[in-house]
Amino acid sequence: MLIALRRGGFRVESVKTAQDALYELSCNKFDFLITDIKMPETNGITLANIVHELHPEIKVILMSSFDFSEICTRNSAVEDFPFIQKPVDFNELRTLLISSL
Repeated sequence: MLIALRRGGFRVESVKTAQDALYELSCNKFDFLITDIKMPETNGITLANIVHELHPEIKVILMSSFDFSEICTRNSAVEDFPFIQKPVDFNELRTLLISSL
């Protein structure tokens, strides 16, 4: 996905943890945060909520290999953010990014 986004003209940074993401977001300007729902230390929904609170100008996109309706039954906050199903279709993601600008 990183390579496809870079080839598509997007500047992309990748981090391993939510803490690393929050650090990068505090030091650099980003338009988007794309995060998997399942991550080490915390989950993407918690990260999305924190980012939305600290950086409301950053658009957050959640992704997961789990079924969206299954995720929604466990956590309704997921419905507050755009969602893309894994495996990620680059054209679908690109359309979502461009339409969100």
